[in-house]
Amino acid sequence: HEITGISIRLLKTWQSMAVLQRVEGITPQFSEALVKIGITDLKKLVDTNPEQISDKIIELHKQRIIPNTATSEEIKGWQDQASEILFEDRLSKTPDEVRVVWEAMTCRGMRYCYEGADHPCHWFFQYGPFHAYDLVAEERWPPVEIGETDSIYVGKRYLIPELLSGCRKAPIMSVGLNPNLRAVTQPRRIYPYFDDVQQYARHFRYRTTFKHSIEKEYYDEHITNGTAEFEENQFIPLVKEYVSMYKEYDKILKALQEKMNITDSKLSLGEDVSYYNFVACHSPRWDMDKETEKGIIDECYIKRQFFLKQFTQSMPKIIILFGKPVMRSFVANFYGSFNENNIPDPKETYREILSKNNYTMKIGGERIRVIFSPHPTGAPYWYRELDAQNKIVDALYEEYKNGNLIYDEDIKHFKRTKGNCKFCDNDIYFIGTCKYKGYFEKEDTRPITEISEERKILVDELVSYVQ
Repeated sequence: HEITGISIRLLKTWQSMAVLQRVEGITPQFSEALVKIGITDLKKLVDTNPEQISDKIIELHKQRIIPNTATSEEIKGWQDQASEILFEDRLSKTPDEVRVVWEAMTCRGMRYCYEGADHPCHWFFQYGPFHAYDLVAEERWPPVEIGETDSIYVGKRYLIPELLSGCRKAPIMSVGLNPNLRAVTQPRRIYPYFDDVQQYARHFRYRTTFKHSIEKEYYDEHITNGTAEFEENQFIPLVKEYVSMYKEYDKILKALQEKMNITDSKLSLGEDVSYYNFVACHSPRWDMDKETEKGIIDECYIKRQFFLKQFTQSMPKIIILFGKPVMRSFVANFYGSFNENNIPDPKETYREILSKNNYTMKIGGERIRVIFSPHPTGAPYWYRELDAQNKIVDALYEEYKNGNLIYDEDIKHFKRTKGNCKFCDNDIYFIGTCKYKGYFEKEDTRPITEISEERKILVDELVSYVQ
């Protein structure tokens, strides 16, 4: 208005007409007519009775204000399109780290019910269902104590895909192949049942370092015809134990804390170290045939992009990988991102790899240190023989000394990585106020749509390396 002198009222009319013309079939004359009858945006179009709209358009036609009319059926078609556009608009304004929550949560069910029986992801359904407990009971469990506890039994369930565990902006990330499924060989294992998307998101944000099993004596008492049967919605005694692999992270962080000469830090797995997998579904082994393996990777890693969407939003400073299988996959998927003068070779021995364990890569302009190690529980001999724990600690300390890993005395944790995060507090669910607000290395205040578009380009670029 200030530049052109055109009235604000007319400019608003044109603006509304432009919005309405996003719907196929709404021509300039129809958009002008809709504005005249008070429908100035897509939501009003969706919410108004189509017959009422049709009657008013016919009235305008009779007055020779517009040359054509539209039936109520045509208008219903406009409304359907407008609903889809509004949904896509809302979706585009939803942060990637929130959108991926329900995408991952529903994926396995969709693959099972919606795809053909020959879909590669059906390979996972040979395992299960498994015992499940009501997740609500977990909220009253002590945060660190182990031993006997109880919960409400909710029957047997198939496991759904996992999300990245821990704080999305933790500066250290550990990466594996896919979640381990212990219940195949340890039938007393029991898993959480998620009743809604908020429970699901909260569980993986504040995931503990414990595992749960049905108490042995109680389990044995309920074995019938070779399987254990329990009544649903009844209390069931459980045993809460540490996960051995997670305890190794605690040892690493404790040793790092001592090397940094910090006595009162709160460094911990889940807060300063997140962990995730290339493939989101569980299995006891990674032993499918090559065709199925390729199909699963194509579906989960390349098409659904669960790992890449969460990885690029997290953008950790340091990645730790345990074991040769995940090293082979990681190097294959990110080969083009590594420093060309120091590309890791999975064919080398652990001794050779650890002797020159100063690998870095660049993704989206950000430098990431990559640390490879024998698996503490999968290859314990080599882990101890090569003093792998101290070599990991040395690498982390080096990043700390060089200013890439920043410790903050106020929060007793490492600073969060660059960017922004709405995972805990958003328009879809609320699992708590972010305790790191103000402690990001650098916050990104750009519109969500702009950030998402930039990240999509980066993810597509990373996928192209694999293809």
